[in-house]
Amino acid sequence: MSRGFFATAYFSTTDGGRTWHSIDVPTGAALSASYSVGTRDAAPEVVRNESGLSVLRLDDPTVAFQLAPSGETRIFNGNAFATAGTFGWIAATAPTRPNDSVHTRAVIFTSTTPGAAWSEQPIDPQPGFPELWAIDVRDQRNGIAGGVALNDAEDGYAALALVLDADGASWHDAPITGLAPGWVIRDLLRTRGEGAWAIANSRNGDSRGAFVSSDDGGRSWQVDDALRFQDVDLFDLARNTSVP
Repeated sequence: MSRGFFATAYFSTTDGGRTWHSIDVPTGAALSASYSVGTRDAAPEVVRNESGLSVLRLDDPTVAFQLAPSGETRIFNGNAFATAGTFGWIAATAPTRPNDSVHTRAVIFTSTTPGAAWSEQPIDPQPGFPELWAIDVRDQRNGIAGGVALNDAEDGYAALALVLDADGASWHDAPITGLAPGWVIRDLLRTRGEGAWAIANSRNGDSRGAFVSSDDGGRSWQVDDALRFQDVDLFDLARNTSVP
């Protein structure tokens, strides 16, 4: 019996996605189950879980930053990496103690330019064991992040939203109105002006989805009953880089 293997391939576009061409694959750059792609300035980068959380420069494969050599810090989906100009942010999850995948804490890394070191930004203490699943940042002082806080109560889950402080250096909790315990924030997105949207899924043993909105830049969130859906799981919000 033979076993097939998949080769890693990278493609880029310079015309908004109308045409694509392959680019050289960096040595040892196999993609893990969780990875995210972004562009800072003119530098395309991949964030991946591979022997620690690392950032690969596709335009310069010799440059790689190992953010968590222990391999325990991890990202969950393709929207865990946000960029604005030369700045970058990564929403991740880390264990509260070594070799512990249950007791977690939320982590946000930032870097000022491609090639600069990554550093962790302070986050307000969160109840339970938080995980960050997505992040979206418009500029150095306008950002949101979301995920879930796990706890030992019967419901087990609580939706989590964070907003970047005006100083651009730290994050604090943003209240969510209308989501009962048992929900998680799957993805979120800044829109025009002070608007923002998030999608949430129920983890109460059923399939329910909801759109969550903010009109104050992500400092608070609310759910409209008309935007709840039964037997629906929501996963990603579409990105449109033409929206200011």
